[in-house]
Amino acid sequence: MINSTVPSATPSRLVLEDVPRIHFYDGGTRCPEDICFPSVLRAWLEYMDDKDYGCKHCITRTLNCKVSCRYSFIIGISVVASFS
Repeated sequence: MINSTVPSATPSRLVLEDVPRIHFYDGGTRCPEDICFPSVLRAWLEYMDDKDYGCKHCITRTLNCKVSCRYSFIIGISVVASFS
């Protein structure tokens, strides 16, 4: 039987702070992101501060970037574009 008087060591809700927004294109400097999978992966790479993948349209790009558009690159390598 579980003792309900002892507080749980784990909070009821865990939230990551400063995760980049994932949403459909609404103008601005970012590429249109209308496909969920590459949008989520792009946000994760951005959150993890991956220096090899940037965006030529935003401030997240560094001088040593190997890929200048995360979202387009992910669409291409994941074959998601062929299903859209």
